[in-house]
Amino acid sequence: MNKFFLIGMPAAGKTTAGKFISKNTNLKLFDLDIEIEKYYGKEIKDIFKEYGEEHFRKIENNRLINIIKKYDKFILSLGGGTPCYKSNMNIIKKSGISFFIDRDLKFIINKVEKNKKRPIFYGIEDIEDFIKKMYSSRKKFYNRSNFIVKNKEEILSIIKSITKSEN
Repeated sequence: MNKFFLIGMPAAGKTTAGKFISKNTNLKLFDLDIEIEKYYGKEIKDIFKEYGEEHFRKIENNRLINIIKKYDKFILSLGGGTPCYKSNMNIIKKSGISFFIDRDLKFIINKVEKNKKRPIFYGIEDIEDFIKKMYSSRKKFYNRSNFIVKNKEEILSIIKSITKSEN
């Protein structure tokens, strides 16, 4: 199984971890948000503004399934809400190995407060409260991941041992 999924809260470091792992393995990196933007020719924030979150989640689901079907080997950095939409987590679990990057909420809050460009945080006054509630509602989905990790080095170590045992 050579399909790996990075799951976690916005600003948990999924994309950073994906770049690190891709550089240290022969796995192609996809970032679901970037794939959506390329396919639709619009930034995520504009899709959110124009069509709303529900429509965005449908687009996200479509791109997720497309990448899974099209490629045999990859690492895919998912949007923070991807595992929580309809059957996405079941699709992820059936298709490959998932890693929940479980970062400290203080780290995430600090990172988001420094850069509020993420569409999900537009217009939110109390970022800390919002993130805590978001984490609470999403954690049950995230916890269904195959591995719960704290950093990119843990992920790389697990992936290397999995891919090594398959050769």
